[in-house]
Amino acid sequence: METTTSIRLRQCLTERDVYAASFGGYTGIHEADDDFNKLNIRIVQAIKKHYGKAYIGKINYYGNQRAGIVNGTMEVYEEYHGQKLFTGCCDFCVPVKNETLEKMIRHWNQNADGFKLENIINRIHVLDGEYIFWT
Repeated sequence: METTTSIRLRQCLTERDVYAASFGGYTGIHEADDDFNKLNIRIVQAIKKHYGKAYIGKINYYGNQRAGIVNGTMEVYEEYHGQKLFTGCCDFCVPVKNETLEKMIRHWNQNADGFKLENIINRIHVLDGEYIFWT
């Protein structure tokens, strides 16, 4: 039996997909589309409400952050407690931290040769998380 929070999460995901479809797909959405970006924020909020916890993170890091991700001194995850989210603040949201996903992101930032971003996105989905596409 679906709970109210699972229905709300499903609704948020459907709204995002329908919105993207109205532009011919995700690549058709205009840059800095506030309506679409607000849908992403609602998805993060719905994951937190549904699972009780939510962790956001990035996939690509640069400069000192990349070095920290690669050498393990920087966390891959940031727990979402309801703090204000900004466009581009995260690439994904998952309900649990996962060692495999963490290793994949660290490996991606160390040496992406022969490693597909699709593998990371698939792992996010296995964890009942969402890849967040910002405009």
